[in-house]
Amino acid sequence: MKTQEAPLVNKVAQSGLITLELEDFHPGEEWVEIDMADFLFKGLILKEKEFRQKVSEEDWDRYADKNVHVLCSTDAIVPPWAYMLISKNLLEAGAVHAFGSKEEAIDKTMARNLEQNLNPGEFEDKRILVKG
Repeated sequence: MKTQEAPLVNKVAQSGLITLELEDFHPGEEWVEIDMADFLFKGLILKEKEFRQKVSEEDWDRYADKNVHVLCSTDAIVPPWAYMLISKNLLEAGAVHAFGSKEEAIDKTMARNLEQNLNPGEFEDKRILVKG
């Protein structure tokens, strides 16, 4: 006697799970580094006039449409306005940027991408599978 097999049922599809692909929010693998030490006197001292001169001479267009992480490889004390000046130039060039190591920059950029592109309300009272 031949037994009749039940048709295959995709229970995952029927479960109502929403899959959230974290890879969709990843900023990409290629990152360019800007070291603030390159703009400092002997890599350690920020002399405002020289700093501003070096920043103005930099070709910021080469960072257009790129991922850029900005850090200072030395133990120099860099005031916040210096980072803001670099940030302003990168924004005008159209670069995606963050401060810190490449790994920190990827984390920060991913978090920003999630904040900007996800509506938490659409996941309310739903079952979510986070992949990544």
